Amino acid sequence: MAQISLKRVSIALGLIFALVVAIGLVVDWRTKESVNQLIQSPETGSRVIIAAVRAWQADKQGCPTARELQDAKLIDPFHVTDRWRSRYLIECAEERLKVRSLGPDRKLDTPDDVVVSERK
Repeated sequence: MAQISLKRVSIALGLIFALVVAIGLVVDWRTKESVNQLIQSPETGSRVIIAAVRAWQADKQGCPTARELQDAKLIDPFHVTDRWRSRYLIECAEERLKVRSLGPDRKLDTPDDVVVSERK
């Protein structure tokens, strides 16, 4: 009869445990992202981004992208995209900040776009 090494069993169980934990973390992260995008309206997401742009511009020049705001830890990854998984578009005009969600069709400048604009 073949002997099963305790060391091999321990390694196998450790790898299985690590895999289960990794899968759980990915599922948890994706679930939170999906729930957040469903409950967050494009208007709310746009206002979060406008606040982050104001914080960005307090320290830096220019107009950031949503990704740059995320990288600077001014918004979390859930606020980078709208509920249709499109990145918010940011426009920093001279007197106004505008944030645009492309809407369900994910196309620019169509009637379903959601635009939130605030004075600087």
